[in-house]
Amino acid sequence: MRVLIGDKLSNSLTPEQEFNISSVRRSERVEGTILSPDQATGAYLSQVKWVFTGLAGFVLVVSLGLSLLADPRDQAMTFGGALVVNLALILFFILLLRRRRRIWNDRLPARASGLPSVGTTIVVDAAGLSLGDRTIPWPALSIDQVELNEVRGRQRLVVYFIERLWLATASEAIVLDSVMIAKGRLLMGNAWLRLRPL
Repeated sequence: MRVLIGDKLSNSLTPEQEFNISSVRRSERVEGTILSPDQATGAYLSQVKWVFTGLAGFVLVVSLGLSLLADPRDQAMTFGGALVVNLALILFFILLLRRRRRIWNDRLPARASGLPSVGTTIVVDAAGLSLGDRTIPWPALSIDQVELNEVRGRQRLVVYFIERLWLATASEAIVLDSVMIAKGRLLMGNAWLRLRPL
């Protein structure tokens, strides 16, 4: 099995790395569909906008709350400062969103390559991996390559998210991508758990 962590080839996964792959809840059945590039772009940008809106809203509430706690003589200045900080933050988020959109659009052709056709239903359950009306049993599948995204947290905590899985049968290769499939992370996480039980 080839392992890519952040686009860098790694020899293999250490037991610690494999343990730190973001676990999903094991489900009896997970169903998703292959998204079109426009659908995947819309879903991705919607998630990013929600995160940015939540952060901006949090900063707005905190800054206004601190302004209300300020001395009455200083409230006008603190409200003005809060307004300037929030406008600067919104401008920063707009620029960051444009950058993320540009990076997304640059990577989209590579992410869409090799996937089953748009609209194909993919199911992970006890019987195997189903692509449309065809089911491939788990013993016939193996992981050829996994692409992981590494996220570092506090206290040296490292979590890995599965971005892409290349599965192989005796006669074909199957590519799954977390953002190009509706419920992609859950679906791929369950496929990983069935193919790589700990």
